[in-house]
Amino acid sequence: MIRSELVARIAEQNPHLYARYVERVVSAILDRITGALAAGDRVELRDFGTFATK
Repeated sequence: MIRSELVARIAEQNPHLYARYVERVVSAILDRITGALAAGDRVELRDFGTFATK
């Protein structure tokens, strides 16, 4: 799934939210994950997986 598909799916499941707001939230979350990984931190998404750089 790519970012635009994720945004579309979340917006579809939450019709009370504007797609542009969903895009901002998804971007903010992915930016935080990317930043944490770049800093060498481990990222855990419960019931999904754990990510770390080596």
